[in-house]
Amino acid sequence: MMHIRTKSVITAALMGAVLASCGGNAGTETAKGDLNQRFDTYKENFVTNLWKVYPGWASSQGYHKYDSVLVVPDAAGRQRELDFAKANLDSLKQYEPGKLSDNNRTDYLMIENQL
Repeated sequence: MMHIRTKSVITAALMGAVLASCGGNAGTETAKGDLNQRFDTYKENFVTNLWKVYPGWASSQGYHKYDSVLVVPDAAGRQRELDFAKANLDSLKQYEPGKLSDNNRTDYLMIENQL
């Protein structure tokens, strides 16, 4: 009787062989994975910068790093918000939603809607 660990190693080796033999889509899947990884990094940076622009909102969501920042609702503040939105809408254009995973596609549309 085989040990569970041995079965796992054999199963992993077989799965690797099967995946290697399916080479036709391997490049596409890798590119898709790279795109999703890049989008994940973009999302992290987006949220970090979002909290800087909207520190009151960040605080209301439990993120208190910018609690000491007071946003003055003046022309300069509105311009900063517009610049943030325009820059991020431009950044979103480098990602084609149809090529992202379902979760990232949802996040893409939520970010786009927010902006």
